[in-house]
Amino acid sequence: MSLWVATTTPSLHAQFAGFINKGLVGVGRVPAASFDRAGDGQQDTLGGLFSSMQFDVESLRIRKGESGATIYEGVLYSLPDRGYGDGARDYRPRIQTFSIRIEPYVSETPTLRQDQITLSNTSTLLLRSPDGYYTGSDAADARETRFPKAADQGSAQGHPSMDPEGLVRMKDGSFYVSEEYGPFIYHFDAKGQWIETLRPPEAFLPKNGPYPGINTFTATNAPQSGRRNNRGFEGLTLSPDQRRLTAMIQSPLDQDAGLKNDSRNTRVLQFDLRAPAESAKRIAAEYVYQLTLNGSETGPWHTPVNEVLSITPETFLALERDSYGLGSFTNSAPRFKKIVLFNTRNATDIAGSGYDLPAGAPNQRSLPLDTLPKDIRPVERMDFVDLLNPQALARFGLNVSTNHNANTISEKWEGMTVVPMNDAKFPDDYLLLVGNDNDFKAPVVYHGGVAVATNRTTVDNMILAFRVTLPGYAPARGRTSR
Repeated sequence: MSLWVATTTPSLHAQFAGFINKGLVGVGRVPAASFDRAGDGQQDTLGGLFSSMQFDVESLRIRKGESGATIYEGVLYSLPDRGYGDGARDYRPRIQTFSIRIEPYVSETPTLRQDQITLSNTSTLLLRSPDGYYTGSDAADARETRFPKAADQGSAQGHPSMDPEGLVRMKDGSFYVSEEYGPFIYHFDAKGQWIETLRPPEAFLPKNGPYPGINTFTATNAPQSGRRNNRGFEGLTLSPDQRRLTAMIQSPLDQDAGLKNDSRNTRVLQFDLRAPAESAKRIAAEYVYQLTLNGSETGPWHTPVNEVLSITPETFLALERDSYGLGSFTNSAPRFKKIVLFNTRNATDIAGSGYDLPAGAPNQRSLPLDTLPKDIRPVERMDFVDLLNPQALARFGLNVSTNHNANTISEKWEGMTVVPMNDAKFPDDYLLLVGNDNDFKAPVVYHGGVAVATNRTTVDNMILAFRVTLPGYAPARGRTSR
């Protein structure tokens, strides 16, 4: 078996000792022209699938195939974002359910096959707001300061707006969904009905005007404080004990030099699900995460975070990427798409401090462009999995070429989840699944059963599977049959 192994360096990163990337072992595609199961006779494009995803470990089945290979099967939940056109359409936010089958490829012989992972869409759950209807359409109502809301005169008819990016499924079947317009975290029951909203500190909310400012969730009014437009809660994860939700802001807040592309200091925010909804104790902790400046070929440009995955209460995986690859606006080769290990153990908790106040507030503090003050220690980080390893990709017929084709790694990799391997010889080994957001780049895009757009470039929904060693990770075990 030939695997590309990246081991840790204990002398430099003792807390990451034992974490190993054993290499790419599978690829799967869902064709861009597929349709989902929204029902009512509609044909809605099955796209944007892996803005976030979660494997249901209780559904896991492990068996031997006819060839003797080990096969992993179960249920995968995935979250599309706001639909085609970046908020230009009235698209109903939804959660997709798939049956998934994985047969890792471990031969030393390269293969052009990309069917080690197969998926079948079994159901589509539309998310419902208090007034019965969420839309992915832009939050274009500048008068509404309590929550994101579409314009009354548009196709979305003034319904609450949501740009979903992070997904967590609880053991009771309910879902938490993080989004970018707020940025907020919404809790839905198992039938997709809104239950409650988790709000971040005021420093995160987009505001305009002198302090105390006015909440401005619209994309047309660039905020002076809070999240940068289209840079909200891109990642969401749950601690293994189901007590804490951890959300990550995609890039620095505006008051933290967020409008500068070479700013580095973004934030990790944790919610205590045991605390009362309106309690100040609901915000459990907050840390600084420093981005790389490898996002551009023309100069220093940060690499936004697109997903986070909890391994232990203190150790996480984060997915950072550039904006190059198939489906982007340039033929440049992708240059940085990595999964990063980070640990909060020795990081400074800034929750409840002046950093949580909006710009201009008394005693308010902002994070600097780059170097942090001496009283703040960021989370410690280490590169773990390189999605652009050319040898690993070529083994499955994939590439990072400037001459983009269907096998060029696409621009937006945004989802992560793990599948237990239950290997007695390697009990800490898992399949780490990484999925893309194809931006609904189908030949013809359907929303609400109506053709709304066409694309010259087609981008399939894809998943890559890596075999990794994750010490200390202990999700609930599924049932196994052999």
